[in-house]
Amino acid sequence: MELKLRSCVIRPWELSDAAAIQRYPNNRKIWLNLRNIFPHPYTLEGANAFLRFVMNEKPATTFAIALPSEAIGCIGLRPGRDVHCKTAALSGCMP
Repeated sequence: MELKLRSCVIRPWELSDAAAIQRYPNNRKIWLNLRNIFPHPYTLEGANAFLRFVMNEKPATTFAIALPSEAIGCIGLRPGRDVHCKTAALSGCMP
């Protein structure tokens, strides 16, 4: 599944996205705006581990925000639980 937008596309993650997703979080200005749990520096090994995890999600809930040349971000659905099991929250994320 791909969602084509005016300036980017939301698509499934690919193994070839590892270098791009490792590079962006290592920019300190980007990293400062990520969740506290996000490691710095972010290694290629970490990027590959993230990709293996999200590519095995069933159903897929984490997607790449990409330009034609590379992935530049992450967006996901977080399914609700208990009485909220029929809902999902949209969340921005960075691998």
